[in-house]
Amino acid sequence: MALEALRAYRRVLTFDGRHLEALLGLARVCLLLGEFERALEYLTLVLVQRRDMAEAYRLRGIAMVNLELVESGLDAFDRAIELAPENAEMWFSRGTSLLELGVLGRAEADLQRAHGLASADAEIALRLLEARLCSRAGLEAGDEALLEVARGCEEDPLFALLEAELLWRLRGEERDFLSIGRLASSPNLSLPLEGSDEAELEELLERLHSARLLPPATRRNAITR
Repeated sequence: MALEALRAYRRVLTFDGRHLEALLGLARVCLLLGEFERALEYLTLVLVQRRDMAEAYRLRGIAMVNLELVESGLDAFDRAIELAPENAEMWFSRGTSLLELGVLGRAEADLQRAHGLASADAEIALRLLEARLCSRAGLEAGDEALLEVARGCEEDPLFALLEAELLWRLRGEERDFLSIGRLASSPNLSLPLEGSDEAELEELLERLHSARLLPPATRRNAITR
């Protein structure tokens, strides 16, 4: 898929070497392939034309942090946020980079801001959960399982969010963490979590674990039946 996209964008550039969307698309594909220096080359071509494109600075930040040019990468994220402060993805990208760098307080603040701007985004909620757990002085019982779920959420964030909520509720927590209950009980999964007793939650968690290896569509049918 990525290589097909690479070829398609390159074809566009044979007709218009300054095509912004094609250059951005190539940068994104290069990031996916781990070709960070090549991504920076494409992003430089974008920023020569558009110094006010927040997305280009966001992608530049990701590439630079991966190349261990951390200070320059964070500067690029700062510029992206300055240009698009109401865009959750800008805060999310800086927050996740700070989280990977171990700058937990700033990471949590950025991810909290991203969550405030896009509260229905399951991946943002889970990375915020990860930041909050990592910021604790010491992990409590059950925290390691929650961390494992949060860190492995890329394939199916909503499914992972449901698992996180079930683990949270089975710990006997009365408060909703990051409004997880509202998110996981959305029409996408339609699971009656409110009012469920411990045995029902345990049974649902067992079904959820059994469904993990299934494709996302089949997986959801398996746990909502």
